[in-house]
Amino acid sequence: MYSVINESKRLFGIMKSSNEAISIFRAAFEGIAGELPNKDSLLGFVHDLSTVCDSDSFQIQISILDETVTIQKSAELWLDKYKDLIQKSNADDQSKVVIRIDKKVTNKIRIYSYNTFEDDYLRSSLCGQLQTFAEIFKNGYDHVIFHVIDQKVSIYTDYIAITDKEVVWSEMMSRNVLLEKSRQSSIFLTRNQFPLLPGDFNCVNASSIMLAETFRKLRNILSYLYIANSASLIDDKVLLQFDPSVQNEEFLISELCDNNLAFEIYNWIYAEDNSIDRAGIARNIISIHCHNHWDYLKIDDEIVSSIKSNYQIYLKKEIKKYLQLKRDISDFIVSSTLQIQAIAHDMTDGLKNNFIGVMTFFIVSVLTGTVDFRDFKDQKTLGIFAMVCLIFDVSSIIYWIITLCMTNAKWNWIEKSYKGLKNNYCGMLDTEDLNIAFNNDSAYKESKMDLKRIRLVVFAAWSVFIVCMCIFTKYIAILAGN
Repeated sequence: MYSVINESKRLFGIMKSSNEAISIFRAAFEGIAGELPNKDSLLGFVHDLSTVCDSDSFQIQISILDETVTIQKSAELWLDKYKDLIQKSNADDQSKVVIRIDKKVTNKIRIYSYNTFEDDYLRSSLCGQLQTFAEIFKNGYDHVIFHVIDQKVSIYTDYIAITDKEVVWSEMMSRNVLLEKSRQSSIFLTRNQFPLLPGDFNCVNASSIMLAETFRKLRNILSYLYIANSASLIDDKVLLQFDPSVQNEEFLISELCDNNLAFEIYNWIYAEDNSIDRAGIARNIISIHCHNHWDYLKIDDEIVSSIKSNYQIYLKKEIKKYLQLKRDISDFIVSSTLQIQAIAHDMTDGLKNNFIGVMTFFIVSVLTGTVDFRDFKDQKTLGIFAMVCLIFDVSSIIYWIITLCMTNAKWNWIEKSYKGLKNNYCGMLDTEDLNIAFNNDSAYKESKMDLKRIRLVVFAAWSVFIVCMCIFTKYIAILAGN
């Protein structure tokens, strides 16, 4: 422990004023020149202060009459000036000393005089108290630690620690994750100015009753802001809207600080999953029970119980819908599998029918004597035969195109039915839950890949068959031309 103020009183005299905020500590002292410390004592104080301040910067201004010496870490810059100032002064001349420490504001901040810090903080307005911590959390920190230098203190909230000890945070939801959930579930119009959460001020341990009480008030104010559908905080006024069809209700910020049930509702909404649905139900119930300015301030246990019971009813309905969704997905998988099998059967039938038709022509021609291969040297016979083959070629190509188009059309019907199934449940589930329910479209993608594979094999084989037919026809045509 090291008290800058007590040590300064010993060296410089009576303290006239002191103040401490997040970014600065300042204390002023008055005494007489004859009681100012000698150079060794002053060097020792500067060394101790340098150790305590670490990365923070400080300066000490010592004034006697109209002359001032500014003292910093490096003694080379001020030691001779200080000795000259003491030598030129009378022992009973008034001395004034101002100590200023400029703090480096990160998620770890030093408190040099806890009592001064607490007094200054408690004297500010409720909006000013929120703004103090908002300036730190604008940097996106998950936790903030105030390391107290001068006394034993133990004040812990979910995300803030004011203590003289080392801090080990318990496992809980990340503050930035919770902040993102609140962004998705509520419209806090001045969120950028006040990037705060009720949990920032939810005390789990507090050695200071006054600060714990102030934190409780700030927690409740922020809870109202996140319970409402839309909210804004400007100076000492708050605008809240629970029902989008009703105009905003205006409150003084001090009116929202006493109802602890606001935090209970907030915690119920955001502590678990499905916060969007929970928030919607909470706002609907509050809108049903609260009809004027004063009703919103008197949210009671009956409203809280009604919110929770309505959510249970909602869950039962959603579970039924979810089970129906799983049945619909299962039915689709079975149905699409059967349809893909039918499509594959149609493709193979097309190739088979084409092949059988050609083979039947040749076999019937030979058996019935329609074509006498002994007359193949006759150009007229070859010409007729080439013409018939050409007709078969063209017919096969047309048949190939029609079959391919029908295959693609049938798959498009399956695809549309799948997308229609997903769209039916878009209102019930958000995008993430919908993807989980449909297993990231794995069944649909597997079916699509199976169809592509079958289509590639069948139509490749069919294409080779048609190419062979065309080559044969070309050969016959060349013979006929000779």
